[in-house]
Amino acid sequence: MCENFVEMHPNKEHNFCCNAGGGVIAAGPPWKRVRVESNKIKAEQIIATGAKIVVAPCHNCHVGIHMV
Repeated sequence: MCENFVEMHPNKEHNFCCNAGGGVIAAGPPWKRVRVESNKIKAEQIIATGAKIVVAPCHNCHVGIHMV
């Protein structure tokens, strides 16, 4: 599927959540600041890989990461 897979660190059971799931992403504008602040950890983790393309496993992840 890709020629150069780059794993995030930490990964597997120690990986960070995008914080978009659990209904938080759909909680509306009052929670946007909290979502964006929480998503910074995942965004920094992604940036550290140097990857140009990110595959997000679900729509909540995509929206959560895209907001940062």
